[in-house]
Amino acid sequence: MTTTATTIDPRTVPDALEDRDLEQIQALVFRGWARDFKYAAFLFVQLPREYGERGAADHRRARAWLDAVRTDIAWYRGATADRLPVDGGGTVPGRLQLALTTRGLRSLGLAEEAIRLFPYEAKAGMERRARVLGDPLSLEEAKKELVANPDDLDLLEANKPTPTDWSLDLRDCDAMLLLYAGSDADLRAAEAAQRARVKQHGGVPMTTQWSSEWKEREPFGFADGLSQPAIKGQPSRTGVLPSPHNEIAAGEILLGYRNEYGHVPKSPALAGMDLGKNGSFLVFRKLEQDVKGFWETFRALARDWQGVHGVPAGIDEATHWLAARAMGRWTNGNSVALHPEREGARMHDSKINEFVYGDDPDGNKCPIASHVRRANPRDERGGGTNESWKVVKRHRILRRGRAYGVLPDPKAAIEGKLNGDTGATGLLFVCLQANITHGFEFVQQIWNNNPAFNGIYQEPDPIMGPGGGPFSIPAKPARLRTPPLPRFVIPRGGGYFFVPSRAVVDLLAGA
Repeated sequence: MTTTATTIDPRTVPDALEDRDLEQIQALVFRGWARDFKYAAFLFVQLPREYGERGAADHRRARAWLDAVRTDIAWYRGATADRLPVDGGGTVPGRLQLALTTRGLRSLGLAEEAIRLFPYEAKAGMERRARVLGDPLSLEEAKKELVANPDDLDLLEANKPTPTDWSLDLRDCDAMLLLYAGSDADLRAAEAAQRARVKQHGGVPMTTQWSSEWKEREPFGFADGLSQPAIKGQPSRTGVLPSPHNEIAAGEILLGYRNEYGHVPKSPALAGMDLGKNGSFLVFRKLEQDVKGFWETFRALARDWQGVHGVPAGIDEATHWLAARAMGRWTNGNSVALHPEREGARMHDSKINEFVYGDDPDGNKCPIASHVRRANPRDERGGGTNESWKVVKRHRILRRGRAYGVLPDPKAAIEGKLNGDTGATGLLFVCLQANITHGFEFVQQIWNNNPAFNGIYQEPDPIMGPGGGPFSIPAKPARLRTPPLPRFVIPRGGGYFFVPSRAVVDLLAGA
């Protein structure tokens, strides 16, 4: 079989999905399953990689595992699974999605010439991208970051560094199963069945990361999942057309289409088959959140500033006001750009994400350094409104994460009533994009961690940043500037994965 990188005239390639493509795409691209299935688990798997008497790799057991799993995968259209097998027999309502590392593609026997054509960051893994992401490395571990030959898959997979704060080790991970169910009992039964199947085929279930019940908010207590781009050609579930500024070219999320640059990224081919077509890249990242420290910090600031320079006089109101400015939204999801003084009644879902920053260039309503504003600058990135929208649309991602641990009540958090140790709490962050460098890594490095974002000075993201920097809130007669803030979010591990199309799953399973 010949293996080449396909180079296509972009003028002949659409930037929108066509109806015939939808049965090839995993449903995760269009559905986060949160409202359908409130419980999720992410099972990480090491597949068998065996060698025969002559040293030749034997991929039969890994392929047999994939052949069994593929009947459970949820696709957007066509014959698709809507139930999950459970331990002991039977099924429960649920969904399964599949993602593979390049190490997993090797375990399944994909030609190494094809794997080498995957992007460097996908082959290297999140561990070797630590400094790009702002994850601290010791001097010893930093020595492992680069390899002499980036095309040598053995070198890339071996001796990866471990960032200082990481506790989740996915360096030998081949596959990720994303499981969704309506109850904790159903989910655990489905997860047990998948673990048993992995062992049956000679693999090793590495770890399972369990979500908490979906509450439509993230662990700090703010409404979550409100800002998601729409893909051109994506079927509408409501019949309402997306805003032109929120609709992005299909090539920003899926391979095989034109992106917002007007380009079609190179994709590996095997015997004339485009392996990337209708696939995407998935980023998984476990983020531990210091919920108690977050609210204690803003309550302490509120005690100092209540009633000063526009800060509300009441301690609870001042705490919420300050925390909302750091986030860029109130806990109910309303944007500070639309509701600068108080949260007000929660806006309708069709309107809650319809806001811009062009009338607030100095951040008087929503501070420039706030998390939501820098994660999606909309029309006020700099360089003019049209240019801003154009650039921002090149760096959108689809978020599919779930919270874990005990989620506090937002009202109790604001009022300083978080009593006792509730254990580790945080976000199992998941996002999809066609290019990890232009998507997740760009947002993390250039927007979130950048202390000079859009003209500000020495202010990284107050929510997701590395800590140690101040946060400024424009006010009259003088701005408010906090002392250096602690780190509220600590990455505990993660990985980069490929989400294959139906045709590629069939190919890898030997069908």
